[in-house]
Amino acid sequence: MRSPVFNARNRTTSQRKEIIGNPTGYDRMDNRDAAWAVPTPAPPQHPAAASDTPADSLNPLAPDTAVGKYRIVAVLGQGAFGITYQAHDTQLDRAVAIKEYMPMYFAARQNDHSVLPRSTRVAEDFRWGRERFLAEARTLARLEKAVGVVNVYDFLEVNGTAYMVMELVAGDTLEMRLRRERQLPQPVIERLLYPLLDGLERVHEAGFLHRDIKPANILIDRTGHPTLIDFGAARVALHGRTQAMTAIYTPGYAAFEQFTSAHQGPWTDIYALGATLYHCATGRLPPAASDRMIDDALVPATQAAKGQLAPGLLAAIDWALKLKAADRPQTIGQWRRILSGESSGPTVRLATPIAANGPKKRTRGWWLAGLAAAVAAAGAAGGGVHLWQQRQDALVRQEVERRAVEDAERKAAAEKAEADLAARRQAEEAAARREAEARARTDAESKQHGADAAARPQTATSASPPSDAKPAGNDAQARQVQAHIERGADHARKGAYDRAIDEYTQAIRLQPASALAFYNRGDAYSSMGDYDRAIQDFTQALTLQSDFAMAFNGRGVAYDGKGDTDQAIRDYDQAIKLKPDYAEAFYNRGRAYKRKGQDDRATQDYDQAIRLKPDFAVAFNNRGNIYRGKGQFDRAIQDYDEAIKRDPAFVIAFKNRGDVYASKGQLDRAIQDYSQAIRIAPDFAVAFKDRGDVYYRRGEYERSIQDFSAATKLDPKNAVTWHGLCSARALVGQLEAALTDCTESLKLRPNDPNALDSRGFALLKLGRLDDAIVDYTSALTVDARRAVSLYSRGIARLRKGDTAAARTDMTAAAAIDRNIAAKMRKYGVQP
Repeated sequence: MRSPVFNARNRTTSQRKEIIGNPTGYDRMDNRDAAWAVPTPAPPQHPAAASDTPADSLNPLAPDTAVGKYRIVAVLGQGAFGITYQAHDTQLDRAVAIKEYMPMYFAARQNDHSVLPRSTRVAEDFRWGRERFLAEARTLARLEKAVGVVNVYDFLEVNGTAYMVMELVAGDTLEMRLRRERQLPQPVIERLLYPLLDGLERVHEAGFLHRDIKPANILIDRTGHPTLIDFGAARVALHGRTQAMTAIYTPGYAAFEQFTSAHQGPWTDIYALGATLYHCATGRLPPAASDRMIDDALVPATQAAKGQLAPGLLAAIDWALKLKAADRPQTIGQWRRILSGESSGPTVRLATPIAANGPKKRTRGWWLAGLAAAVAAAGAAGGGVHLWQQRQDALVRQEVERRAVEDAERKAAAEKAEADLAARRQAEEAAARREAEARARTDAESKQHGADAAARPQTATSASPPSDAKPAGNDAQARQVQAHIERGADHARKGAYDRAIDEYTQAIRLQPASALAFYNRGDAYSSMGDYDRAIQDFTQALTLQSDFAMAFNGRGVAYDGKGDTDQAIRDYDQAIKLKPDYAEAFYNRGRAYKRKGQDDRATQDYDQAIRLKPDFAVAFNNRGNIYRGKGQFDRAIQDYDEAIKRDPAFVIAFKNRGDVYASKGQLDRAIQDYSQAIRIAPDFAVAFKDRGDVYYRRGEYERSIQDFSAATKLDPKNAVTWHGLCSARALVGQLEAALTDCTESLKLRPNDPNALDSRGFALLKLGRLDDAIVDYTSALTVDARRAVSLYSRGIARLRKGDTAAARTDMTAAAAIDRNIAAKMRKYGVQP
C-alpha cells in the first residue's frame, strides 16, 4: 500500500508554499475594457455605464458621425474616462459597441470631432493613457471568443484619440438582478459561475487580471449567460497620475492587497468573485477587506447560507474570502476543484473529478509568470541599463526566485517519489497479502474479509471457532476482491486514476467492509483533485479501521488540497500518534506548518522525517528552502548537497543550489548547477533562463543570448525571458532584434518599466529619439524615481535640442543616483 503524499496530483498550488510559493511580479490588467450591452427592456443607457458626469459634459459624438468604418447610433453610457456608443459596422452590417478613450480630466472635444489634451500640463498623461488603452485593446482582441469575457472585434486610432470596438450584448447586470431578487438559488449561481471561471482562467493564462469583479461588472444576457465587463480600462492606467481620480476598487469586493502595495495575482480576482458569490448566496455585501483586517465581522457563507446551497459551494466561497492572499486558492483551476454539488453549467460539473493532467497547466503558466520579475530584477538584465540597480534587484530576485523555484520542484520531486513509492507499495501489498493468507488459515472472520486483512492484521471477532474449511465461494470472493485492488493499484501507478477507481469500486461492491479498498479509492480521488470524495473514502476507511494511520495521512493530504491546513495538521497529528515512525506524515505536517508561516515547526518536522528516513531527498530540499528563505545560504547548500547525493537526478535541487550560488556571487558554480539541471531536463526553460542571467552578469552576452533564445522557444509566454533576450541583444548591437524581443515582452507585460527602459535604450541607439522618449516616459509613469529612465530621456531630449527639458531630467536623475552619469557612460549613453 502506498502513501498518497508524494503524488504530484495530490498537491494544489496553494499548498506548495514551501515548494513553489506564491508567484510575484504578476501583471496587473491595467487597461481591459468591457463588453457593452443594450439593456432589456431597452432604455437609452447601458446598465453598466452609469454616468459619472452630466450627459453633455464630454460632448459625445452625434448620431451618424463616422468613426472609421463605423457610424455612431446612440450613446450607451459615459463616465470619467470615456464614452460608450452603440454603432453600426458599415462593412459587415452589424451592430457593435464602441468605447471611446475620453478622459474628462485630461481631454476635450473640438468642433471637428478631434480630441485634444486640455492643457500642455496634462498632454503627456493623455497620450500615455491612450497608448495603454490601445495596448489593452490588442490584448482583449487576442482573447477572441473566450467564454464569459467580452469579444473585442477591432480597435483604431482616429480623431486624436482611440476606440475599441466590441460585441453588443443585450442584458442586465447581476447587480440589477440582485436588487430584484436579493438572493439567487444554486442552479442560477452555477449557470453564472462556470462561464466566468472559464473566462477568468483564459485572462489569467494570458498574464492579466481583471481587478474589479463585482455584480455591476457582470452582464447577463437573455439566455442567462454571463459576460464579464469593465476590466478597468484607462482609469487604471491613469490612476495615481492626478488627485482628481477616484479609487478604482470597490469596497466589499476588493481584496486587501489591492489597498496596499502587496503582490496581486489570480488570488486577487478570486477574492472578488468569491465576494460576488457571497452576495448572491446571502443577499449581503461582504464587509470591506480593510475593515475586516481590523475587526473581521464577516459571517462565513457556510453559516450565513447554511442549508440553502451546497456545502461545497459555500466552503469554496469562504476559502476565496480568506483575508491573506496566501490562504486563498492561487488559481482558478485549484478553486474549481474544491467546488462540490450538482452543476447545470456548460463546463466542468461541481462533482466531476478533474483530469489527472489538469493541474500541470500551471507548471509553465503561473510559476513562470511569477518569474517575470526575475530577469527584470536580476538584471542586470535590465537592458544593460539596469545593472546598477543592485539593491532593488537583489531584493526582488531573492523573493521571486525563492517562490518560483519550487513549482518546478514539485514535478521532479513527485516523479522521484512516485517511483520510490511504487516499489514500496508493491512490497507492502505483498507483505499484507502474505499476512492475510496466514490469517485466513486460522480466522474464519478474516477469511470473509481478506481484503481488509491486507490493510491491517485484525483480531478475529467471529464467534465461530477457527476452521480451515472455508466455503469455496468465500475463497473465490476474497481472491476476486484482491485482484480488483491489485489491478486498481497498477492503474494508479500508471496515472490511470479513472480505471483505478473503477477497480476499487468493484472491490467495495464485493466487500463493503474493506478499509483498504476505500483507502485506495480515496487515494485515487485525491490524485485527481477530487478532494471531497477522497475525504469521504478516507473517512469510511477510518470508520472501518480506526487506527489506520495511512488513512489519516491521506485525509490530511485531501484537506490540504481543499486549503484546510488546520484540519490537515490534525489528521497528520493523528497519523503520527498511531505510527510514530511515519516519515511521510512528518514531512506532510512540515509542509503544512510552512504554509502557515511557522518555519521553525516546519523545520522540526523535516528534521524528524530525515531522521526516520535518511534517504528522504525531498525533505532535505524543502528544509534547504527554509534556510534559503532565512538567508542562511551555507546551510541551504548543505541540504541541497544531501538531496542531490541521495538523488543525483533531482533537477530542482540542482536549480535551487544554483540559485543560492548565484545569490552568493559564485557564478561559476551557479552555471555548473544550471547546466546539470539542463542535462537532466533538456526542456527546463527556467534553467536556461537562469543560466542566461548569470552569463549576462558575467558580461558573456553571446552565451546569454543563446540561453535566453532556448528559453523563449521552450516557453514563449515568459515575458521575463523575452526581456532578458532584448537586453543582451541590445548590448551587442543587435538593435532591431532587441526591439522585437522587448516588444514581445511588453505584449505579455505591457507596463513593465524594465522592458520599457530596455526598448528605449535600443531606440536611443538607433536614433529614434521620439520613440525612445515615449518608452522612457512610460517607464517613469510606473516609477517616477527611475534614475536610468530620467537620465536616458534627458540624453534623448538633449540630442533633439530640447536643452531645458534635458537638463531637468538629468538633474533629477543625479539627485536620485549621483553616479548615474558614470554608469550610463559604460553603455554609451552620454551627451
